[in-house]
Amino acid sequence: MNTQKLDKKEVIEGIRKIFFKISRIVEGREYFDRFLENIKRGEKQHRKLRPDCITTPYGMTITDSTICHAVMRIFESKESKPKLERYLYIKKEVFEAYGIYYEYKEQLKAENIFSKKNRDLVKAFDYREFI
Repeated sequence: MNTQKLDKKEVIEGIRKIFFKISRIVEGREYFDRFLENIKRGEKQHRKLRPDCITTPYGMTITDSTICHAVMRIFESKESKPKLERYLYIKKEVFEAYGIYYEYKEQLKAENIFSKKNRDLVKAFDYREFI
């Protein structure tokens, strides 16, 4: 898949599909809800506490941004483990994402979450361009 040919709405929709696959795997887990809530809280602070219904030019709500960031963090966790000695300086969500990845990596791989197509979608998401 050539990510340069994907428009922003296709990228967002693709990441949403990845997210829903991941959420079905970890469904009902309190730590997954807490992970999402931490990301959402940060997103609200970033957007100056505007209501969730206010979208960006590409139609991204705070919920959409939360979903995209959650998927990105889990994909990043596959690539590198956060260093414990950096705990005080790294966002909590990085450690939470790694914990989710580590706990469910076999199920995530079995569901083909980390396929090349999905990796390309996640790489195509550049937060600065979408906001």
